Amino acid sequence: YTPSYEFNYFSKYEIVFNNPTKKNLKIDIKFRNKKFEFDDINLNIKPMGTSYISLKKYKGQISFNSRLPICRPVIFKNTKKEDNDFDVFHS
Repeated sequence: YTPSYEFNYFSKYEIVFNNPTKKNLKIDIKFRNKKFEFDDINLNIKPMGTSYISLKKYKGQISFNSRLPICRPVIFKNTKKEDNDFDVFHS
């Protein structure tokens, strides 16, 4: 699953994944802009568990691969400290 969202280099993100199943869930996260040299990430989430990744200084898209029909995380976008605001959205 590739969200139709491009991450902004100047914002910080928390990307939260839930495992709604009774089995361990593996999620492969692939960065689609190799210019920034981010390594792909593999998350293993326990049954009915939650995990997240923090992301900053990245511009581009990210893809998620898992056994779930649609792997849609919740994304918290934090802008500059002086703005004192953030966005929350499903990808």
